[in-house]
Amino acid sequence: MVERTFALDGTATLLAIAFSIVLLAMLWRRRFVPSLFFSDTKGLTLFEGSLRSRFVGLPRKLYFCSLFLLIAAFCDPHFLVEKPVDEESGFDQAEEKVEQIAVPTEGIGIYLVVDTSGSMQQPIAVSIDGKPSKMTRLDLLKRITSQFVKGNRALKLDGRKDDMIGLVSFARVAQVEVPLTLDHDVIVERLSKLSAVNREEQEGTALGYAIFKTANLIAATKHFALDLVKEGKPAYDIKNTVVVLVTDGLQTTNPLDAGHALRTIDPVGAAKVAKENGIRLYIINVEPKILYSQFNAERKQLRDAAEMTGGKLFIASNHTPLQSIYQEIDRLEKGLLPSDRKMEAVVNEKRESEQAKYNRVSLYPHLVAFAMMIGFLATLLETTYLRRAP
Repeated sequence: MVERTFALDGTATLLAIAFSIVLLAMLWRRRFVPSLFFSDTKGLTLFEGSLRSRFVGLPRKLYFCSLFLLIAAFCDPHFLVEKPVDEESGFDQAEEKVEQIAVPTEGIGIYLVVDTSGSMQQPIAVSIDGKPSKMTRLDLLKRITSQFVKGNRALKLDGRKDDMIGLVSFARVAQVEVPLTLDHDVIVERLSKLSAVNREEQEGTALGYAIFKTANLIAATKHFALDLVKEGKPAYDIKNTVVVLVTDGLQTTNPLDAGHALRTIDPVGAAKVAKENGIRLYIINVEPKILYSQFNAERKQLRDAAEMTGGKLFIASNHTPLQSIYQEIDRLEKGLLPSDRKMEAVVNEKRESEQAKYNRVSLYPHLVAFAMMIGFLATLLETTYLRRAP
């Protein structure tokens, strides 16, 4: 079934309506009509009017009709008729062209390590665009972290477009969501789909294990890149490596992992592995209560783990919001200048042909032609058969 849509030009329609109102007001205003006084007009009704006298007002009505059609034509009425478009006819032939594409060949490798334990579902009050709102800690984390990756001028975040970024989630265990990649859209998409664990056997905040596993991932990636270089194959040169771990808790292992050497490793022990591999560790804790004196020992453990690698511990609060912490990390881990290296790539493009979906059928030519015919007929009648003497 072919779809048809009727439409008018908006600006022209408004102008036509305004013009019509003014014109009608001028034409229909009361005019002086010449008249004669009779003592009695009853005798005049005995005479029947001729055919000419009955239609004497027809030319004026035809002029009005012609004017109305011209005003309607000015509104540009038209139909949009849907065309059946298939994959071949809706597009022009594919065009091949060679483009010079800048390819980052070196930069910083950043792993985002995100806490997905059940406590991250706790709602908090935040301000979004100057308006108070409520969202979970995990949703706030996903929102700000995405802007750290892609950039946001309003939050003074430049984005990490030349850096490789990976994503790891953790609660009881750590899981690699996305390995290091230059495709940041994949990172943002996967980050948006993270959800907190909801089963008791998955609960835990294994900070040490998450750091340890991520450090080993980075080490393996570096070795793989070096092997590619030795084989003469192009590779991305990771100049510096960074782990940004975001949590709302302290080191808490699941009782089911008792006796498991790796899953119960403490943050300081894991940080030593990161230091051996040249990895800087930034820990962000979004629970302001960690600043209380009863958590001095745990807070010192996290600070020692971060500072051991040349990194830093951040604690988010009303005075230090999450976006300002990401701003500082952005400043501390400045990306390298983009490489001048470019490679040629053959790009196949399918360009959508103009008006591929709809045909425009305008009515104004027909309205103008009809108005001219009616106007000509009115003039003809007024000057011949219906001619009036002064």
